Amino acid sequence: MTIPDTPSLVPESEPREQAPAMGAAVGRGVAWMLINTGWSRAMSFAAQYFLAKWLSHGDFGVYSVAIAFGVFVHFFKDGGGRQLLIQRGLGEYPRLVGTVFWLALLFNLLAGGTLAAIAPAVARGYEDARYVPMLLLIAISMPLSTPGTILSAKLWMDLRARSL
Repeated sequence: MTIPDTPSLVPESEPREQAPAMGAAVGRGVAWMLINTGWSRAMSFAAQYFLAKWLSHGDFGVYSVAIAFGVFVHFFKDGGGRQLLIQRGLGEYPRLVGTVFWLALLFNLLAGGTLAAIAPAVARGYEDARYVPMLLLIAISMPLSTPGTILSAKLWMDLRARSL
């Protein structure tokens, strides 16, 4: 049994439009990701190295514990707003950006407030008052980072749209 030839929906006189090759775009994206990750890891290592050299063992220990508490609370930062904006894309960005900004700010205020609230308990638990100002500084930085986070979503979308 043979299947009869089905006519093409595109007339032969019109050339078929070829989709652009994605290999180059993917390669550029992977290269930038690797460069960014490598640079960020190298700078983080350098910062840790110099802090360990310049600070006493006790001071570096206080810094490390404060950063650990900050990282734990950092999981709740932005409430996923950046990822939502990127997922919805450039078409919906103008409509969503205001609402997402205020929700991300609320999440960041709650995360920073939680860190500020636990700062005295951490200081009492470790019997070191230096934890309070360090944790408060980390807490203050959380809401201040909201505009940068929202704008980085726009930059990411612009980069992705340009590459593809």
